Amino acid sequence: MRMTSFRLDLHPRKRAGSRFLARVIEELQGALAAEKKTRGLTQQQVADLLEVNRSVVNRRVLGRDNLTVRSLAETAWALGYEPHLELRPVGAAAGANARARPPRTSSPPARTLESRVSTPSGTTSADRVIATAWAEG
Repeated sequence: MRMTSFRLDLHPRKRAGSRFLARVIEELQGALAAEKKTRGLTQQQVADLLEVNRSVVNRRVLGRDNLTVRSLAETAWALGYEPHLELRPVGAAAGANARARPPRTSSPPARTLESRVSTPSGTTSADRVIATAWAEG
């Protein structure tokens, strides 16, 4: 029996969007699994906090729901997490955008700040937050 194979040529824009969404879904799944293990948190409890049906949470975690930034943030909140987004130039390592690009002459250079986020389970994780400092006066 001969198997047919094919290759999909995705536009780079669609590929970037798909990869980002896959990472977001993976993060949601990991957070839910961690909270289930440490606190016994269930999808039903998350749904109750969000005041939605459990199937909504299930679809979000499985990537079958079109997540908005708001629904992602609310789901993260219900899990006891704070979402973090970092935009960086294509090909740059995480946290590298503050160092990789020369500062623009019209504004001061960006600097990297560290923030600590506590989860209800008591663990802390350092998140790198990129903030642009504007010159005063």
